[in-house]
Amino acid sequence: MSSMLPSAVRQGRRGAASTLFALVGLVGLALLGLGACSAFGGEDGEPEISAADAGGSDVATGETSSPVDASVEAEASPCDLALLKTDKLNCGACGHRCETSCNDGMCEPLPMGASLNLPLDAHFVVDDRAIFVSDKFNVYQCDNPSFGESCNWNNVTNNDTSSLVAPSPMALSPKRLFWSAAGSALGSPSSLWSRPREGVMIAGTQSDAPAAFALGTNGGATTVVLIDSTNARTVYTITCDDKTCGYPASIGQSGRAVAGSGSRVCYLGTFGQGAFGLMCNPGSSAGPLIVKVDQDSVGLTVGGDAVFVVSPEGVSTLPQSAATLQQLGKVGGTGPIAADANNIYFASLYTIYRCSRTDCSAPTKISDRFGKTVMELGVGGDYVYFLESDGTPSLLRIPK
Repeated sequence: MSSMLPSAVRQGRRGAASTLFALVGLVGLALLGLGACSAFGGEDGEPEISAADAGGSDVATGETSSPVDASVEAEASPCDLALLKTDKLNCGACGHRCETSCNDGMCEPLPMGASLNLPLDAHFVVDDRAIFVSDKFNVYQCDNPSFGESCNWNNVTNNDTSSLVAPSPMALSPKRLFWSAAGSALGSPSSLWSRPREGVMIAGTQSDAPAAFALGTNGGATTVVLIDSTNARTVYTITCDDKTCGYPASIGQSGRAVAGSGSRVCYLGTFGQGAFGLMCNPGSSAGPLIVKVDQDSVGLTVGGDAVFVVSPEGVSTLPQSAATLQQLGKVGGTGPIAADANNIYFASLYTIYRCSRTDCSAPTKISDRFGKTVMELGVGGDYVYFLESDGTPSLLRIPK
């Protein structure tokens, strides 16, 4: 789909060349101390450049933003503050390197699915280890590729799910991958499938269940929440172990999104006949935690000890021990949201923003691709992955 950068740097450049790079780097650092840095469009969400950013740190966290497998040669590159909008080795902030090119202080994305023919309603899920994508008939896996490299996809279903006739949303835990198989024209019922992250499909589980609009699971892969694909968007909870998944129990309606991590799995929807809200741990013997949210909330993610919700009105968080949402910022989103240990990433139409987990009052644009729509968003390793469409879907990534 596009040309790729090499993943490894040319090794063995030593002696005079390395000394020259070191001297240039020292001169660059000395020059940075002479005056304050200018800002680039901070009020409209574009990257802001500060004295702290000029030291090679991430805009939102103060940590290095260089992928661990990025070029050593690139690390020695001096940072010219006048070129932060176009320098792919220092894009938007000193030390923030792009896999492709830098445009207006944001990295152009690298395609991940060059060998896939993705349907309009394709889905993906990712964590620090691997990416999974569903097309009309199969689920494919790719171990997170190195800097500048695209994916080599492997079919992980091996035609064992012959009833899979439509793309499925997926849920991923450290132990298992879950997806939904729609009923076939031959009369096979819709079902929930899972397979271990390691091993063969024979160790997988299956349970009769509605075709999914959204799926989520807790970190132990013991509780799965499924929102069905009908207009009612009925919410089901399914209890699983390593060998079997039980039958789904209906717990609510009007489901919009599901996310899980650690001990938590949460969804946006109703519980029983109650009002629309955020529901967490619906399979708990003590009953779910029910939290009031904006009626227009469209996405949520569970990251570490907190839940994050996005609506057109802004981004909010539910800390582990809290019972009410706390607003982090008033810049809103219209699509998915993801989080890692330091940051939140959320989409509004064709724009992806980043902000810290504690303050989202002035989020930074990290991707802005007019005419595209961000459908799904995830974080894996040093990268933000997203599925976008302009009529033809593409799976892409950018460095954090």
